[in-house]
Amino acid sequence: MMHKRCVILIAAVTFVAFAVSDAFSAGGRAQFGLAVRLPSRLTAFNMYDDVARAVYSCCRPDQKEQIELALRAIDDFLNLYPDSDFVPYMFMYRARLYGLLRDARKVIEALHALVERFPHSDLADDALWMLAQRYERDFVADKVTRARLLERLANEYPNSIYADNALCALVRLYSGERMEERALQALERLLNEHPYSPCCDDAVWDVANKYREYGNYEAAIKMYERLIKNYPFSPHVDDASLAIGRCYRSMNLDGVALRSYETFINSFPGSPFVREAVREINEIMKRSQRTLAMTFPADIADDLFNEAKHFQAMGQYNAAVQAYRRFLATMYGHDKWSEALFNIGKCYQAMEVLIDKFARAAGPEEIYRLLPDWRAAVGNPMASTPNIENWQRANSAVAAFQMVARLTGSPLQVSALYEIAQCYWQLGDEEKEALALQQLLTAFPGCGYDAEAWYKVLRYYQNPENYPECLKAYESLSRAFPTIFPPKLGQNKETFLKVMRHYYRVAERAWLEGERHHIGYAIGADDLTDDSLFVGGAISLEIGDTKGARERLKRLVDLCPTGELYVPAAFLLARAYELSGDRKNAIRTYQQILQRYPECGLSDDIEEALTRLGGDGAQPLIERIGKWMEVVKRKLRGELGWQLADLWEGKRVVVLMPFEVSAWVRQYNLPNTWEAASVCLAEWTGCDIATNEPILIVLADGIGGHPRNVIPMSKSQVGDPPAWHLGFRELTRAFISSDELGWNALGETKPIWMEAFSRLGAGALQYALVSETRDTIGSPSAIKLPHEEVVRMRERAINSLVQYVRQGADLTRLNPDVALGMLIYLLEANGYGQELIDWSPYQRFFNFMRTKRNDAATAGSWVEVFSEALKHTFRNDLSGLLSTWGFPARSTRM
Repeated sequence: MMHKRCVILIAAVTFVAFAVSDAFSAGGRAQFGLAVRLPSRLTAFNMYDDVARAVYSCCRPDQKEQIELALRAIDDFLNLYPDSDFVPYMFMYRARLYGLLRDARKVIEALHALVERFPHSDLADDALWMLAQRYERDFVADKVTRARLLERLANEYPNSIYADNALCALVRLYSGERMEERALQALERLLNEHPYSPCCDDAVWDVANKYREYGNYEAAIKMYERLIKNYPFSPHVDDASLAIGRCYRSMNLDGVALRSYETFINSFPGSPFVREAVREINEIMKRSQRTLAMTFPADIADDLFNEAKHFQAMGQYNAAVQAYRRFLATMYGHDKWSEALFNIGKCYQAMEVLIDKFARAAGPEEIYRLLPDWRAAVGNPMASTPNIENWQRANSAVAAFQMVARLTGSPLQVSALYEIAQCYWQLGDEEKEALALQQLLTAFPGCGYDAEAWYKVLRYYQNPENYPECLKAYESLSRAFPTIFPPKLGQNKETFLKVMRHYYRVAERAWLEGERHHIGYAIGADDLTDDSLFVGGAISLEIGDTKGARERLKRLVDLCPTGELYVPAAFLLARAYELSGDRKNAIRTYQQILQRYPECGLSDDIEEALTRLGGDGAQPLIERIGKWMEVVKRKLRGELGWQLADLWEGKRVVVLMPFEVSAWVRQYNLPNTWEAASVCLAEWTGCDIATNEPILIVLADGIGGHPRNVIPMSKSQVGDPPAWHLGFRELTRAFISSDELGWNALGETKPIWMEAFSRLGAGALQYALVSETRDTIGSPSAIKLPHEEVVRMRERAINSLVQYVRQGADLTRLNPDVALGMLIYLLEANGYGQELIDWSPYQRFFNFMRTKRNDAATAGSWVEVFSEALKHTFRNDLSGLLSTWGFPARSTRM
């Protein structure tokens, strides 16, 4: 019988009409219409998001139709929002698309537009470097323009991750054009400002060679000696040592040249140039060249190295390691010497992966399949499965890579540090992976792995659970980048996490665009400078340090008038002036934002502030903030973590929010949306909790309590953009928790039904808001994901209900998921499925529950009360359906 009921329910769920209609109630339109039509950042973001998705879908040159559509979308955005902070991304997207079409001229035009219009954008240095590369590849003849681009990059963005590459390119360019003075200037800047750069030995080598080519042997010798001393493991070292002898010989100093050649032979026995050195010595000594017929170490170097590579490729890692070690012992000075050490690490790394497969094997059969690979790896046909001793042996990969990382001048230093992080990633050790990547960032900024490294390092630091372990590692990060990671930041956990979360959001965006969508820009430490000033100013405001906030924010506003953070920084600066009583500067800053960025989404907030500042009898902002802060301290548990907060006051809703997120909260009209939602909820429940006093919403983490009219919300979902459903569940719970509703009549199931109705209300509010947004701003794709969230909520609830019935429909196992499934299914089964979630019938449910506010709950009576409430709600006989759900069988016909 139960199986039959389950089949009936599943069939009913399958055939219920599910159609999303564009027709919403007039009340719904009235509630959310104003919130949507206010000046908002949402319209610009939605269009930007549409463009970004179109660009992400273009990956190949043959997708011409898709590329053309994406380019048209970019043009439309630039026409509608020419001053938006999303515009730099539009130009970067345009450059990528024209790059796919191989239209070099259009690529250069897009990158030039980005640099000229938004020189303070985080993408400007990326664009300059891309331009310089384009001129080197596609416009070789125009060396003047390329030099100018490289000079601008090195001078205007000295801390960019591309600055060392720009200086190295300038060294080569000027050396090739025989502009000796400029080449030397660029070289000295490179060596002094970027001594860690892998480009340094190449630049010194190029300059030294040019000196020698032009006959300035003394200068050449000094450069070669500088190379040997400072970069002893560079692949140019043996060449430089031999070149010193040749310079002396060109100067007719045969005695000194002879000693130089002998030093070279003794120092670099594995160099392929030893034979040349011996030939030079024989010529100086007037001896026969017969000795050149003998075998030199370098003669067999390639054979030995290739043998080791063969073993490695065949999975014979132990044999490969032994061959590489023989190469290391006899071939010092060969260009592949450091590569041999690096490959030893790769062999151990491969063994580590193999051992990890044994550890994860599902059973004896899988172990048996892996055993031949392990026996080949260790070179023993009788070897058993790996044990702890093998683990220690495989973990020596890290030690081998660390040795390579210490070979100053080796081009594999960066790769070695990255492979160490990969070793820890394979072992699932997030902490050690993050610390290895941090070592890479501090030792070799601009190494090419910056985006991934910053993403993973900051992901580790922003996790509250990692805070104790972070403090020691943070010292190294602070020493390398003291302006971005202040030494004392770690002393306060909340402030530390706040800063790291902000940085992490920036790094995450760059990493995802670069890694998943192949947009050609990366993040470096310098790109966090403006974020450091912004978050520092916001934190200063929150602790009441208005002077410190003004200093940081004004510096950011002055330095980056075209930067992505200009609008929120300028708004907080105006707030800081207002809080400190400087009305004149507050008005001037507010007006400046309106003049420069009238469509930034803050127009209504700024106009309200200007009206307030223009009046004589208005209560100062700091006093109004203090009044509401006292309410929070009196009614909620926990520490706010800030002494001042930004304040938004509506007729029904008041919002207290930390300054770090207040600009985005306002730009996306969240307070206006919550105000409109409160009207909807009052109409729905019949309980207007904002009649006598407004609802106070507090955006803060770590505070609790559920007093009347004070609603704490987490600020973690406030991003760019915020989550569409933010605050809706909390607001719904506040309204249905009213004393006017007799929830006690539902007994022990009261919290279950309250949670179910909270979710239903949140989904209905989100559906109404998103649909109204679509109708108002005309962007169907902008609401796709928010609608899908509601669809998934409905599907999860219905699936929970189906499983509940399959398992016996026992009311003692009722939970909020099942309860929500019942509420949604009742709507659709009774003809209310025209909208995704139609809450209107439940107005009658709450009308009924108000009649139960003075009834005492009795054991077992909640079923009768709930059944009676549903009869009143749907005015239909639900006895059969409720019986399927485990309710006692009784007629509920009107």
